[in-house]
Amino acid sequence: MDITGRILENWSIVANYSYNDAKITKSDNQKAEVGRQKPNAPKHAGNIWIKYLIKNDSFQGRGFGLGANFVVERYGSLYNAGEEPQVFPAYELVNVVLYYQVEKIRLQISCHNALDKTHWVGGYDYLRACPEAIYQQPDIPFKLFHEADIQPSQ
Repeated sequence: MDITGRILENWSIVANYSYNDAKITKSDNQKAEVGRQKPNAPKHAGNIWIKYLIKNDSFQGRGFGLGANFVVERYGSLYNAGEEPQVFPAYELVNVVLYYQVEKIRLQISCHNALDKTHWVGGYDYLRACPEAIYQQPDIPFKLFHEADIQPSQ
């Protein structure tokens, strides 16, 4: 479900939520897999993003945004009979952006994961023939970067 709109002329919001009932319904390998949520498929996830453009003459072209997203715990891999599957914990992240726009050029500084939370962006069975070889990738904590953007002519 997505919601997009404007609270005020210069204040916009985007929010979404997903419910993902991705269960294993049949398995030739492991009967215990049947009924479990598929790896890397969180049952609930969502985000919200607000952006505000300052209209005051002395700050014209400046703006900021604030966003948050969440993912519930999820399985990181399939597993062998008699073993518990690996579970990646739930997390919530906060992102912040400051920008300055002059006509069609925008300069932006973004801070992803502003609260520096450790979280797992994914994982999977590296080779099904070798289930103990599991790939895991934690996200890099706290990313700060800049970008420049030129808007196309209208």
